[in-house]
Amino acid sequence: MSIISIVYQLIFWLMGFFLLWKIPRCRQVPVSGEAGDRGLCDFSIIIPARNEEQTLPYLLESLNAQSISPKEIILVNDSSTDATEEVAQRYDVRVIPAPSKPDGWSGKSWACWTGAQAATGQVLLFLDADVRLAPSAIARLWSTYEHDGGLVSVQPYHIMEKVYEQLSGFFNIVVMMGPNCFSLLGRRIEPTGAFGPCILCDRLKYLEIEGHKAVKKKVVEDLPMGKLFKAAGVRNTCYGGRNCISFRMYPGGLKPLIEGWTKSMIFGAGEIHPVFLLLIIFWLCGCTAAVRGLISGLLDGNPLFWNSPLYTGVALYLLYAGQIWWMFRRIGRFSIVNALLYPLTLLFFHLLFVLSFVQGAILRRVRWRGRNLHIG
Repeated sequence: MSIISIVYQLIFWLMGFFLLWKIPRCRQVPVSGEAGDRGLCDFSIIIPARNEEQTLPYLLESLNAQSISPKEIILVNDSSTDATEEVAQRYDVRVIPAPSKPDGWSGKSWACWTGAQAATGQVLLFLDADVRLAPSAIARLWSTYEHDGGLVSVQPYHIMEKVYEQLSGFFNIVVMMGPNCFSLLGRRIEPTGAFGPCILCDRLKYLEIEGHKAVKKKVVEDLPMGKLFKAAGVRNTCYGGRNCISFRMYPGGLKPLIEGWTKSMIFGAGEIHPVFLLLIIFWLCGCTAAVRGLISGLLDGNPLFWNSPLYTGVALYLLYAGQIWWMFRRIGRFSIVNALLYPLTLLFFHLLFVLSFVQGAILRRVRWRGRNLHIG
């Protein structure tokens, strides 16, 4: 392995730290007193849901266990074919059926917009149906919103129960890197996007700029939503959800996991700022090169020589594995084995990249939640 190759890999490794340097969490200041109580009276939660009978009970149970309560909880039933509506009704949630989706709308944006029209609170909190909240989550979100104002979004901490769910590792890392809100530059630059599973904003401002209606064609609406508020001069802040907000993605098996991440790659990659997208690609190239260097060292290196490429390959590989474990710990319940054997999840990431290219550039369609999404 040449010196130049080693230098490049070290530079790419440092890019990983630059892109995901610090992940702040929601404020832990409790909401108390007259001001906090008055604010909560104007707090509306909107949950877009399509075939979420398995995940919805976790969210609704966690909402019932909150230390403080919102004004209302609205679930928008997006043409579910399972028991989503029945589950919501058991928890005394206001259920609104989403009207037939007009042409040019994505399902989630239509459901969110429908819920926002029906909401009466001054502040809107959009939550995905697979989100789970710690007992203090609503209080912390409210304190954060009172402090920051504008648009507040949180990427939930990813919890897993089955081995196949560990395959989401690199996708989660890229999602956190995408809006360039956790880089070494910190708050010195404003995020270029938001996190869709948990978004908090002022209702009047949302209606003024037409919120989800303005991004109705976007299948992956989180980054465009952040750009929309930014263009309107609204402050945008992003947080990580560890110890506050979590979710379990794709509990239904490997097929929905593949469909979900393929859809996200097709529609989401183009929303990332070109500079940060390039940095992410460089970092992924460094991860791949470290694997190649390890294999080359194992095949050709002689352990009897101190300058053997075997030792260089092992050292670079462990540097990347350690960095990936450092990232994993902060964004989800990923195992250390996943980090040590990261070539497996990296290979899965590359395979889905190829699949997304085939579906996006050749077939011009992708399937998600029983719907065929056509790519213009």
